[in-house]
Amino acid sequence: MDPKNLYKYREHCEKIKLCCHKNVNRIVEMMVKHKDQPKPLVHDLGHYLKHCVVLEKLCEYLASAVCNLDRVSNHCHRELMDQCHMMGQVCKRLIAKMPKKDAEYVRCKVMMDLCQGKKHKKTMKKH
Repeated sequence: MDPKNLYKYREHCEKIKLCCHKNVNRIVEMMVKHKDQPKPLVHDLGHYLKHCVVLEKLCEYLASAVCNLDRVSNHCHRELMDQCHMMGQVCKRLIAKMPKKDAEYVRCKVMMDLCQGKKHKKTMKKH
């Protein structure tokens, strides 16, 4: 991967990591708020929480790899893409099931945009 793209890649990972980090407490709050709702909603919130924790740590590792190794392995890149894909699916389900205000509170749309790389499409491509 071109060094210029590596640093954009790291910046993008940092944005995902920060969004995930900020979301954890909000998701737990929504799980408590919606505990009496149908089980699939709480189940999807649990999946969202899990994906946020995994993505946060994965992005932390990838940012470190960029800084310390000046490279990102194909396996790590693929794992990020897979995790982002699963995150997008969970977010779509939550947007469909939750009140709009709650979905905005847990940043479903923001997370989907980050995971789809709308503004960073080129940095998310494997080179």
